[in-house]
Amino acid sequence: MIRLVVCFVLASAAGDAVRAEGAGDKHERLRFLVAGMQNEREKLKSGVYTASGTLKRTDQQGSKVEGDCKFFCGFDNVARKVRFDSSEPRKVGMIINDGKGQPDTLAGPPKQMPVEKKMARVPGQTASWQTPVLPEAPKTASGQPLVSQMPIFLDREDAQTAEEPIDVRAVGLLLWGDLHKYSLLQILPAYTSEEQGIDEIVEETDRPDVTRIVATFGKKRDGLRKLWIDTRNGFTPIRLEVYRQTSQGWAKQPAHWSEVKWANKSGVWVPMEWTLVAETPQYFDRYDLKFTWELVNEPPPERLFSYEDFGAPNGTRVVDQRLGPQTTVKVLGESPPPLPSRTTGSGRPLVVFLASAAILVIAVGVLLWSRRHALRRGGKS
Repeated sequence: MIRLVVCFVLASAAGDAVRAEGAGDKHERLRFLVAGMQNEREKLKSGVYTASGTLKRTDQQGSKVEGDCKFFCGFDNVARKVRFDSSEPRKVGMIINDGKGQPDTLAGPPKQMPVEKKMARVPGQTASWQTPVLPEAPKTASGQPLVSQMPIFLDREDAQTAEEPIDVRAVGLLLWGDLHKYSLLQILPAYTSEEQGIDEIVEETDRPDVTRIVATFGKKRDGLRKLWIDTRNGFTPIRLEVYRQTSQGWAKQPAHWSEVKWANKSGVWVPMEWTLVAETPQYFDRYDLKFTWELVNEPPPERLFSYEDFGAPNGTRVVDQRLGPQTTVKVLGESPPPLPSRTTGSGRPLVVFLASAAILVIAVGVLLWSRRHALRRGGKS
């Protein structure tokens, strides 16, 4: 009897040790997989790509937007330079002002049209511009457009723009709301956070080179994430699914999912096709994109990082917000504005007036000194 109890206790202790070791193995395995993804993605240092496809969106009010979209990006991570252009269909309401002090008005119901945004970031500066694609912009009685040309804005390097660049290295790990917010190094910690519980890390039976990670996440563990990683081909994330918890348990369909196809170019794995979907009872968003790579691990042309490459028309103002709101430093197509100068009533620059006054004072001083010197000599004689 005593022997049976001892055996039972030893077996229970051994089982607890195995379970604890198994939990430790999962975390070690997870860190290994995440480190593999980071190492492979960071091999991509620079490049130029275009991602073209379609965008479909339905909001809470049932309003739908569907059409072609395109992203263009040139980046040099080592030099901290990036150029990012986007063109997407949006519902746009044209706000107009008659210039007579009346409140702004909406010219008709919102219409779907392409909205283009461009930004270029280099050390010390961020430039951004939104093109006014308004083919039916209303006009005044004299034929002048009531919608003015958007200026190019200059700001600090860390200033946020209307469309922050997508870190292409994080493709396959980003959810819809993460697209323009997080870089690779910002999103990876979410996959190793201690707040998540690892349910399983297994190799797919039909594809042993693909590992599936299933984990709950969030402070309340109310999210379930499934991530598939192709460990043979550059630790590439090929599919991601996120489920939300309902009163009946985990939802049957993912609220977010993405699927990526990768290719090896110049020894670096880069995305070639990407589908990203967010779907809830309140909204639906979907991107279907195909990538064309012009350069991989080669520095982009330097001109891409200048706002003069945005293609803005002559007459566009360049506003440097670092100098104060609405401070125009240049107008495209025009000579640089002269340095500010105060003038006298006659219109001559103040500096000329001051110089003339200084010469007059010196002349009077010399005259007085000469006269005094002459009087002293006369007194001595």
